Amino acid sequence: MPFLAFDTSTERLSIAVTDGQQTWSFEGEGGAKASAQLIEQAMALLKQAHLKLSELDAVVFGRGPGAFTGLRTSCAVAQGLALGADLPVLPIDTLLAVAEEARFQQGSTHVLAALDARMEEVYAAAYVYQEKESERSERRGRWHAVPLGDARAAGFELCRPENLAAPAGPAGPAGQAGPTSAVVAMTPANRADDALGPDWVLAGTAGAVYGPRFTQLQNRVRCPGQAVWPTATALLRLAPQAWADGLAVPAEEAQPLYLRDKVAQTTLEREAAKTDKAAKADKVEKVDPLQKAPLSLASPASPASPARPESTSPPASRPEAQLLRLTPAWLTRVMAIEERVYTHPWSRGNFEDSLRAGYDLMVLVGGDTLIGYFVAMKGVEETHLLNITVAPEFQHQGWGRMMLDALKLLAHSQGAAKLWLEVRASNQHAQRVYARFGFKQAGLRKAYYAAPLAPHTPLGREDAVVMGLELAS
Repeated sequence: MPFLAFDTSTERLSIAVTDGQQTWSFEGEGGAKASAQLIEQAMALLKQAHLKLSELDAVVFGRGPGAFTGLRTSCAVAQGLALGADLPVLPIDTLLAVAEEARFQQGSTHVLAALDARMEEVYAAAYVYQEKESERSERRGRWHAVPLGDARAAGFELCRPENLAAPAGPAGPAGQAGPTSAVVAMTPANRADDALGPDWVLAGTAGAVYGPRFTQLQNRVRCPGQAVWPTATALLRLAPQAWADGLAVPAEEAQPLYLRDKVAQTTLEREAAKTDKAAKADKVEKVDPLQKAPLSLASPASPASPARPESTSPPASRPEAQLLRLTPAWLTRVMAIEERVYTHPWSRGNFEDSLRAGYDLMVLVGGDTLIGYFVAMKGVEETHLLNITVAPEFQHQGWGRMMLDALKLLAHSQGAAKLWLEVRASNQHAQRVYARFGFKQAGLRKAYYAAPLAPHTPLGREDAVVMGLELAS
């Protein structure tokens, strides 16, 4: 089966193509540089394999867990390539790819996969590989997930190294894994394989970083020092089984897997932000005139819609405004607005990750007043709007539409044919604003957002409405 696969969830970029008989691969630097190389190198591998994109069965991508920016890149590129060629996508868990790579390199069949999640934490899951003979006497196997520690069901773990428990105890009944359970092979292993034994090995990148800190794994899981990375070739080896299991989805339904919900700040991050704001409250940040973008915007002639009756903020004057490139100097003020506007705000790390990834981050400034900002990610002939925010005192005055106009112009100048965005299903007002601007609903992503009204929303999550806008040629 011909597949294109890639993974950008770590500091390494991995791409591979197979025609069903032979495999071509590329390994490079990930992180912020992944988006610059991914499409070019993928096309080069397809050319080497004498394959057209439309001849593939699916586009395979590592859906996470992993780095926020990397997962966004992987998902966006998979969607862009698949939509353009009318292909499905095949999301496969990154930790499962680590387990498969450990089996391929070292022959490991009992793998505790753990990746460095930064912030003194790790992503982890445990897998057992069971081999059996098919009716044709061919030796085939598949991975099964098992619980960690005293967990009742198999699933993913995000924790500090000291808190990572060894695989133990029987897996729960099939289908009882939690909401973060893997898309691929999250069925329980047979009870006979659940007993902890000398075969368990720690694989991934976390062992080399936190080795001595895995105190609960000592004498229970072998912890070799060398790193095992999730690779695209591992994804290709997993893809046929995932395809046979019916796990391919339409491109518009592809979603990255976040264990750390980076749209919402943790308590620690909030406290750190408050401390930072208090320490810098007496400092005034100046706009660097060298960062001005070639867009100068006049104040809207009139509000786009009247202010809502419940608004208690006094109407702000409408200054002349300029759209500037967001620099780190703006982040403290951006975060002050972000936290006032949203129940689940982006963290400062989200904006810093976006800056490092080369996304388009713009601030709308009137004099020395921050009116609003947006973050957009370039894809394959498309742009994805990730965040657009207007300060509360400037809302309902037309500034949001002005930023959408600027984004539309920017995206068109970069060769984009379409704009995409997601909005909470409960945010009817925003949906009406986007609809008036020309966006049309294109789909629904189930349980995409952390829900502000949990537990009234299933699993504490809220659906996202996917909207798209065709850009004139």
